[in-house]
Amino acid sequence: MLRVDVRPFTPGDDAELLERGLRPCDIREAMKVAGLSPARAVGISIINSDFVDTVRLDGKVAALLGAGGGWGGIGIPWLLAHQDFEHPAAAVPMARLVRRRMDRWVNVYGRLENYADPEHAAALRLLTWMGFRLMPSKIKGAFGDELVYFWRAGCAPAEGRGIRQNGNQGKEPGIHSPAGFASAKHPGPIGRVAQDARPAVI
Repeated sequence: MLRVDVRPFTPGDDAELLERGLRPCDIREAMKVAGLSPARAVGISIINSDFVDTVRLDGKVAALLGAGGGWGGIGIPWLLAHQDFEHPAAAVPMARLVRRRMDRWVNVYGRLENYADPEHAAALRLLTWMGFRLMPSKIKGAFGDELVYFWRAGCAPAEGRGIRQNGNQGKEPGIHSPAGFASAKHPGPIGRVAQDARPAVI
C-alpha cells in the first residue's frame, strides 16, 4: 500500500518537487495565470505564504500547498504538484489531506480565494469537492487568457490574528494582480496592484 502523509514544509522540499517536475497542467496554469516559470511559481508561492505544507507519497514529494494572507480577512490558497498527486491508488487520500488543510485555513482567514485556469480540469474538480464556489473571472491572465475565480467562506478569524474580515462574499474583488505572483506586468512582492494582493495559483 502506498504511504501518504502531509507535514510542514522543510527547506529542500521545493527543490525536490522541481527536480521531479510539476504536472504539465500546473506548468501551463502558472504561465497562463501569472506568466511564471515553474521555479518562480514555487518560490514566490512559498515566500508569500503564512502556511506551507508538503504532501509526500512513499516518502517522495508529491505536492506543495499553502496559503498567504491578503487584505480584509482573505487568504490565498495554492497547490503545485507532481504527476504522482493523481496516482490512482493515492489520489483520494491526498485530496482528503489537502481538504483538511483548506478547512483549517478558511477558518484562520475567514475567506479563501484565488484564480485558476479554466482548462485545468483536475484543479477545478478538486476545488469543487473542497467546497469552493467557481465563477468566470472579470480579470484576465498574464497574456489575456480567461480565468476562473474561486472562493470559499469560513468562520470569522480568531481575534488577535491581525486579519480583517471581508464582507465581499460571493463577489470578485476589485483591481488586483491575476494570481498575485510578481511578474513583468505586476512587479513586487505578492504582485500587489492598487489595493489587493493575490499570491498564487492552485
